Amino acid sequence: MKSARLISLVFAMSVLAVGSTWAQEGARQIPAREIPAPQTTSPQLQALIAAPFSPIWNTHPKSAQEWKAFVQARAEFTQKKVLPALREKLEVRFEPASRRVSKCLP
Repeated sequence: MKSARLISLVFAMSVLAVGSTWAQEGARQIPAREIPAPQTTSPQLQALIAAPFSPIWNTHPKSAQEWKAFVQARAEFTQKKVLPALREKLEVRFEPASRRVSKCLP
């Protein structure tokens, strides 16, 4: 019984090795092409889909410090530019407030 399992394991590993080699040799190259925005979506979504990528779409910070700086910059941008415009568009007011929370458990 043990020898049958061993033979099966060796066979499976050889198939995986050969299969991965064939996959690399038979790799297909797809030429770059433009894909239009789907016509079944709204004009607003079509414009969003067709818009160019953000300048930071492919940013890859290399250290924890770079990540923290990247996140902080995005948070500041969101708080200073995005949220005020969104509040104005949606006619929403934001007022900081403090509230005491009482404990529910004795």
